[in-house]
Amino acid sequence: MNLKKIVRVIGVAIAVTCLAHAPVSAALDQQGQQGQGQGQQGQGQQGQGYAAMAGRVALKIVVDKMEKERVTTSIPFDLMARPGRGQTTLNHGKSVAIPQTSTTREGATQTSYSYMSIGSNLSVGNMQIADNLITFELMLDISGIDPTANPALPASQNFRKVSFQSPVSVRPNEATQVSLSTDLLTGETVRVTVTATIVK
Repeated sequence: MNLKKIVRVIGVAIAVTCLAHAPVSAALDQQGQQGQGQGQQGQGQQGQGYAAMAGRVALKIVVDKMEKERVTTSIPFDLMARPGRGQTTLNHGKSVAIPQTSTTREGATQTSYSYMSIGSNLSVGNMQIADNLITFELMLDISGIDPTANPALPASQNFRKVSFQSPVSVRPNEATQVSLSTDLLTGETVRVTVTATIVK
C-alpha cells in the first residue's frame, strides 16, 4: 500500500469517528441545557413559594434589661408586617412636663415648663424574603423616666433612652439576638431579640 492510500484510509477513519461521536455530544449538550433550565425553574419556583407564603410576617421583638446575666425587665412587642408593603410602625407614649426654675432680676422665682416625649416607637420597613431569610430595617426607640433615680433631681436628669436602628436578617421561627449593649455609667445591659413567623 502506497503512502497516498494510507493517508486516505486514516482520513476516512477520523471522519467516521467524528460522525459517531457527534450525536452523543449533541445529546449531552441538550441534557446539560435541560438540567440548567430545570435548576433555574426550580429556584424560581422556590422563590415564588417564599413569596406566596409571605402574605404576612408576625414579628415578636423583645427588649431585655439585664444586670450581668439576670433579666430585670422584659418588654415585648408584637406586630404584623407585609413584605414589599412599605413601613409598619408602632407608637405609644406621652409627653411629660419638665419644670424649669429661674430667677428674675428682681430676685423673684418663676417656673416654666418644657415637655419631653417618652414611650415606645418601632418601625419596620423594606421587608424581603429570600433564601429562607427574612430581612428588614428595624428602628427601635424606648424612653422613659428612671423610677429608681434620685427624686430630688429634675426629671430631665432621670431621663433614660434605648435606641436601635439597623438592617436585620433572621430565619423564620428562630429567636435571633440582634443587639447587645451595656451602659458605661450604670452597667445595665440591654438585649434585643427578634422572632419572625410567616403567616400563610
